[in-house]
Amino acid sequence: MASRVLLRLIDEAIIPAIIIFMSKLFAVVFLIQWLGARWEFNTLSFFPGVTFQDSATLIFVNSYSSLFMFIVVFLGLGWVLTKAHHFHDTHISPGFVLQLLSWNLTNVISSTHELFHQGVVWFSYLWLTTLLIGFHVVVGSTFLWVFVVALIGSLFATWILISDVEREVTV
Repeated sequence: MASRVLLRLIDEAIIPAIIIFMSKLFAVVFLIQWLGARWEFNTLSFFPGVTFQDSATLIFVNSYSSLFMFIVVFLGLGWVLTKAHHFHDTHISPGFVLQLLSWNLTNVISSTHELFHQGVVWFSYLWLTTLLIGFHVVVGSTFLWVFVVALIGSLFATWILISDVEREVTV
């Protein structure tokens, strides 16, 4: 039988996965329309996908859609880190709680359990996205600078997350 923590992580991972997938899909469709690119949907392979007439269009669309997807993941983790820093129930001031109560926003106050699960999920997706972009660079379907931006962003987010966890441990 699976542990409660594992089940909670799976439950917390579904919505972010859908958001990430939809952001990539939205970016691909937007870029194809914006460029007026000629493309076709390839269903012959095991993994269906979009094929383009030239490799330059593929690299452009894949690079910018991957960058958009990374930004969405980065913002998701950023929201969790913001909640951990400002809306964590262990160190939120009573005055701020009253202010949130007057605005009917007490649902943004999060427990350590919620923040831990959400943080692990978004942090995992951040690094998976970075690794995916790195793989795309290796196979030649993404610009190198997109990977550099993703790597620097992931390292920065890791540093912020570790700093927040250390702060939480000392509280």
